[in-house]
Amino acid sequence: MPERGWRAAGGSAWQQRLCRRCTQRVHASFFGVGAPEALMVGVVALIVFGPKGLAEAVKSLGKTLKTFQPTIRELASVSSDLKNTLEEQIGLDDIRAEFRNSTAPDLSSTSLEELEAELERRRAKVK
Repeated sequence: MPERGWRAAGGSAWQQRLCRRCTQRVHASFFGVGAPEALMVGVVALIVFGPKGLAEAVKSLGKTLKTFQPTIRELASVSSDLKNTLEEQIGLDDIRAEFRNSTAPDLSSTSLEELEAELERRRAKVK
């Protein structure tokens, strides 16, 4: 059976394992924090605050986040409105439609002088 990947290119078995390890996906992460990191944070918090103090700290954090919830919703709404307004002002829908309908020009038979002239013409059109 012919070899593939790193072995075919002369790579070692160690390089193969490293390559496989780098391409694995993290499935269960919250803001880039996986299970081992979350467990470590929990253990450190338990050591620092103690069992009763940790419960109070989590309760206090929950109350604080609850008070910020309307502000977060309002910021998300304003951000969405701003995005929609900007898209309307620049005509993003028209640009997207034009881009989808356009085709790439055939440049195989075009000379360099013709390309430079076309580029200057388009630059002048934009200004």
